[in-house]
Amino acid sequence: MKDFLSKINKDLISPVVYTVVGILFCIFGIDLARWVLAIAGIALFVFGVLDCGDGEYKSGAFKIALGLVCGVGGWFITNVILTIIGAFLLAFGVCEFVPSYREKDIYLCIINGATALFAIMMLLDVFLPLAWIYIVLGAVLTIKGVFMIVEHFYEK
Repeated sequence: MKDFLSKINKDLISPVVYTVVGILFCIFGIDLARWVLAIAGIALFVFGVLDCGDGEYKSGAFKIALGLVCGVGGWFITNVILTIIGAFLLAFGVCEFVPSYREKDIYLCIINGATALFAIMMLLDVFLPLAWIYIVLGAVLTIKGVFMIVEHFYEK
């Protein structure tokens, strides 16, 4: 047990953070991103108020405005932004699919078709593709973190 505890040091912080954040992404997905934006918004707002109290009005006002955008935007503006991105992706996928079909480039047909299908998924349910992206990202981070922890204990 003493040998195990002697191997725990600051180099283990990063793998543990990878693992914890990965698990949180798998469990909470888009909600975790919203909470991170809300926390960042609150922190920026507080730092902005402190800057204004110190007489740095320009920096303080910028931080307050950015804090409000992050805090409020993370909850309300996300749907609108993702719908607009979905519409642009659909237009891009369809516009690029036609020339790639005429050129009989199978690879580009698959890529552009997948882009259009992804965009249609986004337009039907804005957060469905993001949920899968967060789950995959969470799984990758968790696996990387676990491998880093195992490597940390077996290399010494």
